[in-house]
Amino acid sequence: MCSLVFDLGSSQSRIGFSGDDAPYVVFQSVVGRYHNHQQDSIFSSSWDPQVQLISTTPQDQFLKSSSTIPEYLDIEYPIERGVVTHWDSMELLIEHYLNVLANKQHPNNSTAQEDALTSMMILFTEPALNPIENRLQYFSLLFERFQVQTAQYQLTGVLSVYASGGFSAFSIESGDGVTTILPIYEGHTMPSCIKRLDLGGRDITDELMKRLMERGELSSMMNNTLSATSNNQTFKSMNHYYQCHEQVKKIKEQQCSIRTSYWETYDDTTFKQYELPEGGVLKLCERDLQECGELMFQPECFMHTDTSAKSLTGLGDLIFEAVSGAGIDCRKDLYGNLVLSGGNTLMSNLGARVSSEMIARAPSAVKIKVVAPPERLHSAWIGGSILSSLSTFQSQWITRGEFHEVGPSVVFRKSLV
Repeated sequence: MCSLVFDLGSSQSRIGFSGDDAPYVVFQSVVGRYHNHQQDSIFSSSWDPQVQLISTTPQDQFLKSSSTIPEYLDIEYPIERGVVTHWDSMELLIEHYLNVLANKQHPNNSTAQEDALTSMMILFTEPALNPIENRLQYFSLLFERFQVQTAQYQLTGVLSVYASGGFSAFSIESGDGVTTILPIYEGHTMPSCIKRLDLGGRDITDELMKRLMERGELSSMMNNTLSATSNNQTFKSMNHYYQCHEQVKKIKEQQCSIRTSYWETYDDTTFKQYELPEGGVLKLCERDLQECGELMFQPECFMHTDTSAKSLTGLGDLIFEAVSGAGIDCRKDLYGNLVLSGGNTLMSNLGARVSSEMIARAPSAVKIKVVAPPERLHSAWIGGSILSSLSTFQSQWITRGEFHEVGPSVVFRKSLV
């Protein structure tokens, strides 16, 4: 039997084989549907020509890269802030992931591929404090729809700590749509100290996009994007948001940084030019590039976000609350091993800012150490690869027979958290 690891995120999904050092392939968690196509007829085959999956890798010829999405497709994100909101599209993605890995194992052998699909063992990831219904639906989909042999789940924050090689650490994971704070002491999670912030990289991208629009820069970028993707006037507006959002996301990843201290001043006077891949130049304000990331630490200042920002706690306060909730004898070890993971933590200076925030709050005698592994974009997947390959983990798998015989309660009986 083959053991697989699925790290299913709001923006990207990482899939691969247990024991490997890195995921085999990374896909965008996006489905493109033809306009006016009926959703209840898209499952007529393993890959229906009426649905296209969007990939960041060239493994499959029928996939479209994010920069060349045709205008005639409606774009859908099945996962929002770590929670699946469109299960029909999620089923399509999982089916494709399984087919890709089965084809990797048995190229050009359809019979062997079909046999491999039913014998697969899947460890999937989930952010902390996700709805229980979401987890149970994953198990139901894997066992009943895809007939996999065994499955199990683990929290992304826990897996990121495993990837860092620690047993006592404070996981700070921030992805595209959700940020989780999870203390682990001597290999055990502290459920009462787990915190969650429904903000992430996509919110920062939205903030930068808003500011570019206010400065009149977004309109020129939209025109360039449109002229580069399609000449069809009928469908020009259908994928405007997605195309522009992806471009602004690249600008954020390349140009944005965050203040290393709350007291650091902004630069209002400096502008820089940014050349678009399709042609044209944007004028970027340094203050915008520095201030957008402040959303993570002062969400109450950004009231236009799609969450109730006024009621959200900033990242610095959230970390301090979580550590303060742990036992006094644990806090020193937690402060000394703050582990960053997730794509949003790649933002320049974020580690230094977390360190600054903790130094300002923690007792002066406590040593603060922020660990930012270079592979933190894939930390959760790597941790899953390590965990699922351990001999001591094999008894923790939930079998399809157990799920059918005992019911969903077996998930709680064999819970790893």
